[in-house]
Amino acid sequence: MTSGTVLVGLGRLGGAGETALEWAADEAHARGARLVVVRTYRLAGGGEDARTAALDLDLLRDLRRSAELHLVSGLDRLRRRHPDLPVGCYAVEGRPAQVLGRLSAAALLTVVGNRRVRRIGSVNAALAAAAHGPVVATGARRPPPAARPAIVVALDGGADTDEVLAFAFDRAARYRRPVCAVTSRTPAGVPWVPDRAYAALGEWRSRCPGVEVELRVVTEPAPEAYLAACAGQDLLVIGNRARHPTAARSGPLSRGLLRRAGCPVAVIHPRTPVRDAAAQT
Repeated sequence: MTSGTVLVGLGRLGGAGETALEWAADEAHARGARLVVVRTYRLAGGGEDARTAALDLDLLRDLRRSAELHLVSGLDRLRRRHPDLPVGCYAVEGRPAQVLGRLSAAALLTVVGNRRVRRIGSVNAALAAAAHGPVVATGARRPPPAARPAIVVALDGGADTDEVLAFAFDRAARYRRPVCAVTSRTPAGVPWVPDRAYAALGEWRSRCPGVEVELRVVTEPAPEAYLAACAGQDLLVIGNRARHPTAARSGPLSRGLLRRAGCPVAVIHPRTPVRDAAAQT
């Protein structure tokens, strides 16, 4: 019996898209969840007269067929890796960030491949701001990780600290990874002292006594500290806030870490469970 769904946006196979597909499949398998694979397509622009509209409709059908063929290729690769994993594949018309953002409300987490965030309007920046639950951006395949890859937590004292730690400790317990929590004495200009960091970790230490935990208190600016700690690690887990608790949901800190981190990045959002993702496709 499956428990929930893991949603993945299918990008280019052979690159970051394939890395995301494998990461999402492994996560769904570990959670006993169903994997939902979505490939988006859309028609740019559009005509006004009947003849142009008919041509647009033909082109839209071609785009959908292309998306479906891409899904078939992805499913073939999945079956070789996880032959018994429950999988649903869907070609959905629309912009990637909007489609995945809508479907993310029904998923345990959403996985995308490309971590390039060149501008505020890019897909990952938009999805990181609009998603209803955790978003993991894997990036392309990288060199072998550290000998004991850790779950690195950006511990900045925000209102979402408990949710960030919950996600990090859950993955650490399932994959038997250590947790490395990194905190700056003044992250993003918000007063934050080591005693509060210890207190934030205390409850999760007691809940998951088998998870090895390290707390690093640093004096350099938070972004540089997080980037230095996460290179070659299993995952960097960050909150969904900007550089200040009252700023926009996806701010310069999140975008900078998505672009520069040397490992997959999980951006954590509060989530309201709704019906299964497949029902919304």
